[in-house]
Amino acid sequence: MVQRSIHLASILFAALILPLPGGVCVAGEDEEPKATAATRGFTFRPHPLPNARSFAVFDLGLSYRLNKGKGYYSTDSRVGVSLDLGYMRNLSPENAVGVSVFGLSDERSGRGGVRARYRRWLTPAVGADATAGIALANSGEDAYYSQAPRFVGSVGVQAGGLVGATLEAEQIRSSGGAGSVWDWRIGGRLGSGAGVAGTILLIGALAVFIATYSYD
Repeated sequence: MVQRSIHLASILFAALILPLPGGVCVAGEDEEPKATAATRGFTFRPHPLPNARSFAVFDLGLSYRLNKGKGYYSTDSRVGVSLDLGYMRNLSPENAVGVSVFGLSDERSGRGGVRARYRRWLTPAVGADATAGIALANSGEDAYYSQAPRFVGSVGVQAGGLVGATLEAEQIRSSGGAGSVWDWRIGGRLGSGAGVAGTILLIGALAVFIATYSYD
């Protein structure tokens, strides 16, 4: 009878400890970490890992040139509009790298180029950006004010992949010595869906202006 009771108790004890990983868990020991959510692939809106493996760059920018220096039309208008289209890949939850093509139009000229990009994720929603690139092409008649190629770089922050602020520097290589050695611009940017909406509104406003402009 005693032997039978001991055998029954052994069976019950084994049944209790078998479901536990690695047998008995000593009090105070940490449990095994839970599996993290699966990493998503490409997203249009910027996210760090594990929310996105890679993401798009779609940034519409409005900038103001800080330094004086007249442009092609000699009125010293300092407002510029830019658009960046590109791709970035997250290397880790904190770091992402990529590339974008850009276009910039202001009183000096209209030009385009390419830039390398780096993003440091400060939080899952806020990223600090740094870019370094080359302006390669510019519009015809105002090439006097913006010889290509030339360096352009920027630093900035973006929140939620939607809104951001930048400080940008651009080398000005003019054949006649006009303009400044460097242009410095501050500006705001709309990214992702906000950038798309802003681009549509900008094109709409431009179309209305052209349609209603009087050449008299």
